[in-house]
Amino acid sequence: MSKLQLKDFIVDPCKSDKAIEFLPQKKLELRLSEITNMLRETAQLQAETPFVTILLFKNARVSLFKSGRILVKNVEEKEAKQIVEELLEIINKKE
Repeated sequence: MSKLQLKDFIVDPCKSDKAIEFLPQKKLELRLSEITNMLRETAQLQAETPFVTILLFKNARVSLFKSGRILVKNVEEKEAKQIVEELLEIINKKE
């Protein structure tokens, strides 16, 4: 898989919740268990299933989905983009 970048995602502010959704533009499947293990050093794990990992990262609640969808809560869009860029750097090291 090529390296993921923010431009590979559609950014969609969620109207009903203070959240920013990042949807991959192409079909994607993340290796969640491997990525979660890498994130244990920099994030606080809140929940983990085969399909989604929920964690606290940089004062935001982040949900990483196996499908590549990323949901960032409790921050504004600009900060959410910075958080996703940092997460993608970590993911790219593993992928």
